[in-house]
Amino acid sequence: MDKFEAGATVRRAATDARFGKIEDRLQPLDNYQYRTTTVEAQVKAINERLDRGFDVQRDSMEALRKSIGDVSLQIGLLSQRLDAVVPRKGANVELPSRIAKE
Repeated sequence: MDKFEAGATVRRAATDARFGKIEDRLQPLDNYQYRTTTVEAQVKAINERLDRGFDVQRDSMEALRKSIGDVSLQIGLLSQRLDAVVPRKGANVELPSRIAKE
């Protein structure tokens, strides 16, 4: 029986040493939940900043489109006014006499 007890004591010591090593290796994982939560919060903050930036860009593009539309409308109105004041001659334009002779 002493042999068995001695063998069990040796195995127990070896097992305890192995578990001690495993626990030492697992020690950095104790704050894993905290680190994961921190990283998730940082990612959420970055996403919110990006969303705000994209919203600003979208609003700027919409304002630019509206401005371009307003300018286009003004050009159309000015073109109509010019046409009313100075009618286009179109295809009925006569060539100057020096070009017509050639």
